[in-house]
Amino acid sequence: MTDVVLLGSTMVDIYGKSFKKLLPSESNPGTIELYIGGVSRNIAENLNYLNVDLELISCIGDDHYGRFLKSKCEEIGLNISHSYFPKNMTQSIYMAIINDDGEMILALSDTETLKKLPIDYIKQKDDLIEQAKVIVVDTCFSKELLEYISNRYKHKKILIDPVSIGLSYRIKNIIGNFHTLKCNKNEAEYLSDMEITDDNSLKEVGKKLINKGLNQCFITLGSKGVYYINKNKQGILESIPVNVANATGAGDAFSAGVTYCLLNDKDIEYTAKFSSCMSNFALRSTHAVSDKIKLDSIIKMMEEQKWTIKNI
Repeated sequence: MTDVVLLGSTMVDIYGKSFKKLLPSESNPGTIELYIGGVSRNIAENLNYLNVDLELISCIGDDHYGRFLKSKCEEIGLNISHSYFPKNMTQSIYMAIINDDGEMILALSDTETLKKLPIDYIKQKDDLIEQAKVIVVDTCFSKELLEYISNRYKHKKILIDPVSIGLSYRIKNIIGNFHTLKCNKNEAEYLSDMEITDDNSLKEVGKKLINKGLNQCFITLGSKGVYYINKNKQGILESIPVNVANATGAGDAFSAGVTYCLLNDKDIEYTAKFSSCMSNFALRSTHAVSDKIKLDSIIKMMEEQKWTIKNI
């Protein structure tokens, strides 16, 4: 039995990082590097380092970038054998511009190939998906496929990651079909049709999302920490101080932490702490996924941290 099945994006990431403060409309000196990424793939790699048994189902292109992605996944032992490999389609690519302090300033995401994954292909994988203890989904697939997955596996523990505001519309009307939502402030505002301006409005957004049918929700707030809510408990867990090397993979690491805790039936407060430690490792890495992640290292950080929780 596979513990976790992930349904979502595999991307080739192109990162451009500036040596100095970015100047708009100028050619900025910096470095340009190529990595493998994608929200679900990043979550899967993080879970791999936690020794979670998993399968990743995605749509991988038939070009140089697709072959690069496949070879890199093989190198780190990430199984993508159940993915869809269409002929004559380009690999999905994510391109990010990062400033000198590690913050992502602008990004473009080409997910056209991911939208081509047929519903019938997912139906062929029904036995694999049905027996999973936890399912992870991101919004890079088509709206129709996401609706099918959310309805077919509504009885399962499904973590949904909206990826971005630009893709969140695909799940806005079906958010209650999922067990757990992990999103950032902007995505939470979009999904709830409410602006977050203070703790009270944050609380109202959380309640509104839970009332749509979610079991639990995590809204990441960057340097301010994470807001968590279920039907019995809510609060804001302050973030762990960190010197940021690259912020692009922090959200994916957090989602991996939530997935691990879902798999192991941890409560919501434990989940927020564990997942925040996962993000901290990602923030300190120059890559989207830190290869320093180990279960004992995460637990040690949790135990050593002096946590501050604001009850609202």
